[in-house]
Amino acid sequence: MLVKMNVDAFVAELASSSPAPGGGTIAAVTGSFAAGLGNMVCGLTIGNSKYPEAQPFLPAVQKKLQDLQNEFLRLADEDTDAFNQVMAAFRLPKTTEEEIDARKEAIAKANIIAAQVPMRTAEAAVTVLELLPEVITYGNANALSDCGVATECARTACKGALMNVAINLPSIKDAEVHADLSQKKELIKEKMNAAYQNVVGVLALKFEY
Repeated sequence: MLVKMNVDAFVAELASSSPAPGGGTIAAVTGSFAAGLGNMVCGLTIGNSKYPEAQPFLPAVQKKLQDLQNEFLRLADEDTDAFNQVMAAFRLPKTTEEEIDARKEAIAKANIIAAQVPMRTAEAAVTVLELLPEVITYGNANALSDCGVATECARTACKGALMNVAINLPSIKDAEVHADLSQKKELIKEKMNAAYQNVVGVLALKFEY
């Protein structure tokens, strides 16, 4: 599992000539950074007597961010696995008619998964963006810069994941699946832009940078 590697080994694997892990995996890892930073700010605030207004709200937010942090890490490995499934499908034998049909079916299924996984990453990243205003509003004021970095990481995770959806869409021949994923991609892009503008606005009220 890539997420069990230390940072040096992970970056070395990323920089190698192997095509996986690639951008989709990095989008998911970046999402985990966003959720992790938000989680940290909650932890610095919960139980702190300087922030009584935060106590009814942030524990639930922290739980959601922890769950998202774990989800991103699962998606990081799933993205690499999805790419490897596509490559494995292309390597299947194609000598007989039965083999050709089986190979085509395997490729079609693998291509769909390769788009669905980053779609889930993008959805999770938007959720982080939607949670961050509450963290900024109620969180420890000394950690506002961490909230800012979390915001940019979440946006990058979402945009990067959507790029990976887009690049896989032309390989999906099922018209219904293609249309569904295309529509979802545009809806998530809209939600990302709205959530990002909102969180940046909330941050600007608390922190000038």
